[in-house]
Amino acid sequence: MSPTQSSSSVENPYEVLPVTASSEASSSDAGPSKTATARKGVLALVDQGLVSGARFATSILVGRSCGEQELGFYSLGFSLLLIATCIQEALITAPYT
Repeated sequence: MSPTQSSSSVENPYEVLPVTASSEASSSDAGPSKTATARKGVLALVDQGLVSGARFATSILVGRSCGEQELGFYSLGFSLLLIATCIQEALITAPYT
């Protein structure tokens, strides 16, 4: 018996199998298409525009309906909220991604 032949009928787990056309990765499996990536970019810009526009509109409404002091309190409170969110993102959320 030669060293490459075995006496048992167990298959060799290290045997190299031939690659067939059905098992090859297609070009669509390689990653997202350019249109899908562009669509995500456009959606991100629209989302950012809506959020920024809503914040601007809220600042205008608070400024018109309240005085300078209340607008300052609103701006200070919103800034503290953004700082707390950034700290939470840096210390808790980002390390787990």
